[in-house]
Amino acid sequence: MCVHPGCSFSSWTSNTHQLRASGPDEQPNEKSQLGGLASTVPPADKSSSFERVTTRAGLTRALAAARQAGRPAVVDFHADWCVDCTRMKHTVFADPKVRRALSRVAAIEFDVTAYNTGQQRLMQRLEVFGPPTLLFYTESATNDMPDRRLVGAIDTDTLLHALRRIGANTAS
Repeated sequence: MCVHPGCSFSSWTSNTHQLRASGPDEQPNEKSQLGGLASTVPPADKSSSFERVTTRAGLTRALAAARQAGRPAVVDFHADWCVDCTRMKHTVFADPKVRRALSRVAAIEFDVTAYNTGQQRLMQRLEVFGPPTLLFYTESATNDMPDRRLVGAIDTDTLLHALRRIGANTAS
């Protein structure tokens, strides 16, 4: 459910009924069925500032680690099929000022490319309509903070401002 006005994800979702998960948390294993075609989940981009997770358990662990370290966190709901997500990955998140700011927080990418049942349930629980959505947590937060979220495509200045609001030092 990409929030980009021109995105065709809504029509694409009708074909996702064939997606099959492999575990109790409904995390697909290394290969998942999507429209009858096997696809592999690529490893996280080594140049990325984000820790990549795909399950509720992974997100819970990453947020707990951030709290334990006393760090604010940002969770980026991302999907490879989301046009705005891909554009932001190559522009906003690649900006040196953003990369420096993200190094001061726990930056977590929740990858919903597979869009399995477990991911859909978590998105509903967190009231995430679809990617791109960014959720921001202070270092002591235990739940999503609805007043600290960005939905849709954003620019560098908007992200830096949001990171400052959760206590991330965004100075060079």
